[in-house]
Amino acid sequence: MDDLYDKAMDHLVAIMAFFAAWSVALILWLGRTPPVLVFGTLSLLFVFVLARSIPKMVALRRRLVRLKLGRDGERAVAECLDLVRHDGAWVVHDLRGDRFNVDHVVIGTQGVFAIETKTWSKPTSGDPRIQFDGANLVVAGTRPSRDPVVQARAQAAWVAKTLEELTGRRYPVRPVVVFPGWFVERAPNPSARDVWVLEPKELRGWLAREPHMIPPKDVALIHSRLKLVARGGA
Repeated sequence: MDDLYDKAMDHLVAIMAFFAAWSVALILWLGRTPPVLVFGTLSLLFVFVLARSIPKMVALRRRLVRLKLGRDGERAVAECLDLVRHDGAWVVHDLRGDRFNVDHVVIGTQGVFAIETKTWSKPTSGDPRIQFDGANLVVAGTRPSRDPVVQARAQAAWVAKTLEELTGRRYPVRPVVVFPGWFVERAPNPSARDVWVLEPKELRGWLAREPHMIPPKDVALIHSRLKLVARGGA
């Protein structure tokens, strides 16, 4: 975000500098001091700078809005994960695979949970809900072109495979997709129960209802191995 702010400021400074030069030339031209060629050249340069810088500033602003939305969403998820830690679970952030990353992994006696965070803007009109029946995900009345449920399942499978390679044991990993700030409507009898789609504040309650299936010593082992991966040591 800081880099994008710096780039935007570079374009803004260029616009202001050329505007100042053009304004001076305009005043002098109105006073019939400089030749027309000077004023015309500065005018063309100023138009060129505007045509080049304004679209780039608009694109930078869009990227900044997306990054800010993502940052705020990650903060909301982090606050919820802090509560999960208070319940005795461990959390590992930003597990990097080959050209992808797993946002968070929660490890507790209830199991291992690979969490994908989606910070999407709500529509200004229409139905601001997420509907999930266990197979199909509908966001504000529309199915997303890139299904985050498919992504979360693939990431959970990768975490399970990585754990098997690191520990020699096979642990089930549940995929979880969280949508900060959205209302999630789920079918009463979903067609598939292997994946959770939640608002982050629901996560603690859902974990609390899960049966205990991993011994505490295995929880510590999984946490230590995944921390090594997160630090780039494996």
